[in-house]
Amino acid sequence: MESIDENAGFNPQALDFEINNAYFFAKVASLVYEEPEVAEAMVQQIWGFPGFDFIEGKSGKKIDTQGFVMANAEALIIVFRGTEDDKSGDWHTNLDVDLVAQLGGRVHEGFWDALAAVWEQLNTAIDFMQTNQQKIWLCGHSLGGALATLATARLLDTGREIGGLYTYGQPRVGDGIFAQTMDYICKEKYFRIVNHGDIITRTPPESLEFKHAGTFVFLTDEGQLAVNDPTWHNYWREYGSALANFLDLAIGDTEEHRLQYYIRKLDANR
Repeated sequence: MESIDENAGFNPQALDFEINNAYFFAKVASLVYEEPEVAEAMVQQIWGFPGFDFIEGKSGKKIDTQGFVMANAEALIIVFRGTEDDKSGDWHTNLDVDLVAQLGGRVHEGFWDALAAVWEQLNTAIDFMQTNQQKIWLCGHSLGGALATLATARLLDTGREIGGLYTYGQPRVGDGIFAQTMDYICKEKYFRIVNHGDIITRTPPESLEFKHAGTFVFLTDEGQLAVNDPTWHNYWREYGSALANFLDLAIGDTEEHRLQYYIRKLDANR
């Protein structure tokens, strides 16, 4: 695990993409892979967030969902755990790519069920910890990024105020209508960070009607940072065209999906 002995200069008042916030939320997303007691100690004793609540649930399709909520006087942060980095084969069994009607469009059924498994717990934690109407921030890596995206949509739908959403190596979550809706209501607060060559970000394929949303933030092979750059976005789509199906995913290299590479590249850009 990368060092997590600082809050990395998190700015809860940020209105746009900030590299320190991107780095901080990547650290938060890495901490959720640790045991709950380890995460709680770091959150409270090092980062200065006294509020902490671990959330966990299992959907009817046996998809385990884990995450935690942390809060201080300035911000309330929600993070979801993704698929374990060394178990990339789980994607072949966990990705239920059916689309179901939700939130004005259609979304990934497996992700929706996984979020539903902890939705009541999550809202209880928010109600308990949001003592002075702090803005809510969300983050997650891999599957965790997909769940954070859906949670953002659901929270906005219920009138909650969102400070921002940072995802890392996130797969596609819904169809074109869902993506358009997300961009309309929160693109300027939604930062979808993609590492060069991360094939998980190209699944499920667009051929199954899935579309990405959010502000595209690209980490090049050399580690450069490009925010909302159409040239790099077109490159990413063309580079991934040969990988955008599950057969290629089965034989592809998932090394660049690992969160540690995101953290190192973001740190180098601070």
